[in-house]
Amino acid sequence: MDRQKRLLCHISAPARGHRCSCAGRGQHGFALIVVLWGLVLIGLMITHLIAAGRMETRVAMNLVSNAQLATAADGAVYHAIFHFLESEDGKHWMANGEMHDVTIGAVAVSVRMMDEAGKVNPNIVSEGLIADLLRVIGVATGQSRAQATAITEWIRPADLDMTGSATDAYRSAGLDYGPPGAPFETLDEIGRVLGMTPEIAAKLRPHLSLWTANDPDRKTADPDVSKALEGQPRQSDGAMPLVQRQFFLTIEATASGPSGESFRRRAIVGINPSSLRGFKILAWEAPLAE
Repeated sequence: MDRQKRLLCHISAPARGHRCSCAGRGQHGFALIVVLWGLVLIGLMITHLIAAGRMETRVAMNLVSNAQLATAADGAVYHAIFHFLESEDGKHWMANGEMHDVTIGAVAVSVRMMDEAGKVNPNIVSEGLIADLLRVIGVATGQSRAQATAITEWIRPADLDMTGSATDAYRSAGLDYGPPGAPFETLDEIGRVLGMTPEIAAKLRPHLSLWTANDPDRKTADPDVSKALEGQPRQSDGAMPLVQRQFFLTIEATASGPSGESFRRRAIVGINPSSLRGFKILAWEAPLAE
């Protein structure tokens, strides 16, 4: 019945000189649906833009916070150098691993210094000393001796290995490389030495340094190195006045943010009190975000 009424409306409407009211109502309904869908789409776009804006703002704030922490940690490194060079009592910091809390700008930073002179340089160490150090950190006696031999063979020039036994040992272990016959360039390279496990390398690394030019200084050595030195012949300390000595220090600075985030910087610094500038940054290690 309704269908017939709509059909009559379309037929009689032109004769009466006006539009069919039924058609008008249908068109108005369709227009309303289009408008509603348009509002929904606009709402979705606005929601997306707000969410994206919040995300970008959060990322920007994180970048700013990270930059502030990095700047504060770097500033703390120079702050520590200044205090090490300070000769006045109460202001001089010892390179003994003691933690110092400072504020750089508005950022709290914990910083400490360690003297590299108390560590073992694997490029110049004797096989006996490195074996004793390995034993002190928990490596069995037989294994420590074999490991010490492998470390010294790593840096031994190839022309001194006439039989090629060192290289053959690596091949027998299924490794596609052998001793380079050159000094260690990084401490991470220790992990490639034959027989070295990640666990042993992790325990050994804190006691090693590539910056020292002599055997460990017994006065600044850490307890494990000191214990290893007990079995070694005591050499003359050859102590020189403080103002003439060149120091190699490790400085670690950890800056902490208000929300628990942190940034750690580790630097190797050469300090020569008798030089014009007094210090030189030798290495900035890749920062480790906490």
